[in-house]
Amino acid sequence: MMLSNAQRGFTLLEILVALAILATAMGALIKGGSESASTASYLRDKSYAHWVAQNRVVELQLTKKWLSPGSHKGISQMAGEEWFWNIKASKTFDAAVQRIDVEVRRQREHERPLVTLVAFLAKVD
Repeated sequence: MMLSNAQRGFTLLEILVALAILATAMGALIKGGSESASTASYLRDKSYAHWVAQNRVVELQLTKKWLSPGSHKGISQMAGEEWFWNIKASKTFDAAVQRIDVEVRRQREHERPLVTLVAFLAKVD
């Protein structure tokens, strides 16, 4: 049995439905890829910020520097970027131990810290 030309192929409505399904699927794939890249970038920055905080604590340990209570600010370089840190030094119940809270940000004061690291330094004579 031979089909006539009018009975072959897809109708315009079928093609539009297929294109709508394809566009929805492609949109979901693009969104998923974008979110994955954003998460990877955030985790990379968080790792660098943690390394900056650890470096500040280790530097204080190695130099045996005892900070005066209060806030101390600075900038460090890591992975070709500037990282802004703020150290809050405070006393503890033991006069030979000092609490150090290190916050690291990408910008000075305009954002939440990516990392907050708490360390305790002992005064060694």
